[in-house]
Amino acid sequence: MLIIASLIPVRESPLHELNDWVKREMKEFLLCSGQLKGG
Repeated sequence: MLIIASLIPVRESPLHELNDWVKREMKEFLLCSGQLKGG
């Protein structure tokens, strides 16, 4: 998560948009990792 956050130009993005993006990316990541572990 720290790596993902470091790739985002925080100064150019509103905080709420940053949070939404992180939540969406983390959700997809957890779904993918969950499928890999379950499969």
